[in-house]
Amino acid sequence: EIINRILSKTQHFGLFGSGEPEKATMDIYSLAYEAGLSVPYLSGSAEELIEGVNRTVIFAKHDAIVPDAHGIAILSPVMISPVFYEYYRESAFITPSWDRFLTRYMKECYQESGNLTPSSG
Repeated sequence: EIINRILSKTQHFGLFGSGEPEKATMDIYSLAYEAGLSVPYLSGSAEELIEGVNRTVIFAKHDAIVPDAHGIAILSPVMISPVFYEYYRESAFITPSWDRFLTRYMKECYQESGNLTPSSG
């Protein structure tokens, strides 16, 4: 539930071919910020990640359309399926820890319907 709350508050990016919004990637600064707020023991790590983004990104545009765009986006687990991830895994790989998180998240949440939803267990 906490992870889903964090992900729902995180700034997402992407478009379907039709031009409709798709949660394909997410802003890593926004993810760290929301994780730091939601899980107190992660606040120190979240602040370090936010500082790293601030030191790395030269320019980021914050406007009404995408208010939490801070310049670095990563693959979001919200709209991907295990099949999609397995196909793109090599190009989507960030760190072993993130890979384990995505794999576990999909394993726990993916249902036969093809939707990623929180499991009841």
